[in-house]
Amino acid sequence: MKVGIHRMAAWGGRGALDLSELARARGADPAMLGDTLMVAERTVLAPWEDPVTQAVNAAKPILDDDTRRRVRWLLVSTESSLDEEKPLSSWVHHWLGLPSSCRNVEVKHACYGGTAALRLALAWLTAEGAPDDLALVVTSDLSLLGLGAPYEYVLGAGATALLLARDPDLLEVEPRTAGVFAAEVTDVIRPTPWLETGNSDTSLFSYLDGVDGAFDAFEDKNGPTDLDRDFVAHVYHAPFGGITARAHERLLLRAHPDWSRRACRAHFADRVQPSLSIHRRTGGVYSGSTFLSLLGTLLERPDLAEGDAVSVYSYGSGSCAEFYRARVGPHPERATDPRPQLDERRWVDVATYEALEQARRDARGAADHRPPPTEGWAPGPGELVLDHVADHVRHYRWAR
Repeated sequence: MKVGIHRMAAWGGRGALDLSELARARGADPAMLGDTLMVAERTVLAPWEDPVTQAVNAAKPILDDDTRRRVRWLLVSTESSLDEEKPLSSWVHHWLGLPSSCRNVEVKHACYGGTAALRLALAWLTAEGAPDDLALVVTSDLSLLGLGAPYEYVLGAGATALLLARDPDLLEVEPRTAGVFAAEVTDVIRPTPWLETGNSDTSLFSYLDGVDGAFDAFEDKNGPTDLDRDFVAHVYHAPFGGITARAHERLLLRAHPDWSRRACRAHFADRVQPSLSIHRRTGGVYSGSTFLSLLGTLLERPDLAEGDAVSVYSYGSGSCAEFYRARVGPHPERATDPRPQLDERRWVDVATYEALEQARRDARGAADHRPPPTEGWAPGPGELVLDHVADHVRHYRWAR
């Protein structure tokens, strides 16, 4: 039985910041954005956006009346939850109009949570699902306040949505070949809902340790693996592009220890860099990072053919890592392209970005709140927006 991703979409928010402007405002060299971090802009959420609206607006385009009634499991992965009791999935379930027979749950494991949700949903689909049943995995996250921090340039926001099915159009995910590596580490943490902190060096080394450990586990199951020979494209969890280049070089040198750095970088440019096309415009999306890389690969690699093998590396702080193989389905062109939505975003200057991020932090946890009006800036028709918060209860509506 083939199971995997039948439809895929993403949401990149309603605002954007040119990171070159941010670098100049911080007295940094804008050249490092492309050379080292491989970023160009980041999502800046409008006052009416939050993890719920992102999740719903990402998933809405891949649902119609037929698919909606067939969804039996909704898993929403996030490390940006708005409630320590009620799951994000309850709001998403309601506003997507999913049937009452559809289970829903929130999944949390830093950036690995999206992959964990994918695995849980595919296991259910294989073991219990009826032939026409579907599962929906949604990821939704946003960075917390990081003004002036060294890692500010890789912060961002975004959501992804994956409709899972038997005999999928986009990607078949192999059920038993994955290599997994888990180890407790304190790298990036959110000790409160208002604070994101940690050690950048620890995070970098933990990510690379995960690459080694997960790939070792993959080879233990599948035998010696050559990244160049055995896969036509490669997908990595991408907190920023530069770290994916380092990870790719590590794995390439396993089978090709004589390759030069130039050869490794050329291979990266051909097989990995296309996956970063959307990341360059959203910044960090946390639990949806790997899926945004998958979507970028499908959109930027029209040469991919049915059955082609794609390697996927997923990592989440804390930590858990997974290296697995997916195979291109018969209709990769049916992935929903988020770039038109990204092109429509409103550009904000550095001062506006700083004010919006500070206001978002100040409103977090408020008993009563109404998003302030924004002159000349409005959601698109049919988008879900946060209307207000009253006595800690969140109220949403469809924009007109």
